[in-house]
Amino acid sequence: MTTAGHTQVDALLAVMPAEHGHDEGFDWDVVEATLGHRLPADYKAFMGTYGSGAIPGLSIEPPVRPDGYPYRNGGMGEGTANLRDTFEEDPPGYDPMPEGLEAEEQLVAWGFGHDDPDLYGWIMTGDDPDAWPVVVWRRHCMPGLVRFDLRMAEFLRRLVTADLDEIPGSNDAAWGNRGPFVGWREARRRWEAGLACARSSCAPSKSTFRNRSRTSRS
Repeated sequence: MTTAGHTQVDALLAVMPAEHGHDEGFDWDVVEATLGHRLPADYKAFMGTYGSGAIPGLSIEPPVRPDGYPYRNGGMGEGTANLRDTFEEDPPGYDPMPEGLEAEEQLVAWGFGHDDPDLYGWIMTGDDPDAWPVVVWRRHCMPGLVRFDLRMAEFLRRLVTADLDEIPGSNDAAWGNRGPFVGWREARRRWEAGLACARSSCAPSKSTFRNRSRTSRS
């Protein structure tokens, strides 16, 4: 198992072990050229330590499909399209927009919730990806898009230790839930061995997010 060597990911390791994860071994120059933008250092360190996988209630998606990836859907591209759909359907004026969000092209997704499902990502507020805040689209709450001035790894640490000012998603499935984190390779091994069901082979589709109902959260 790769040791992160990144302060925020190291802090996450202290509360959420990565023994069921795997270094994805991405060539980040190639990945970022494919995506057309850079990625935060803590996300890269997370992929090199935990890899793509899930904790109860929340999946963290790879930037591109790793070799051998068994799921038909998912990944940063699809999640980003879904997250940008929420901006298109709820344009400025319908919901209060998070500070710094002016166009759907600023939204990039890195994860999704399992039950509702919510979407987790960043707002690209400038050229430095290490300064991008986390944004959560909450399926059943208003406002739908909520900004957290944290990097992804710190956000995850504070999510699983219940150390945020509010539950960020539509439910508390991941709130205070330290795992275990299970990477997609381990999930597939368990499924093939008949030990447990792997993550659903179908990530949320765009139609999942339409005709949604939401209630205000004070």
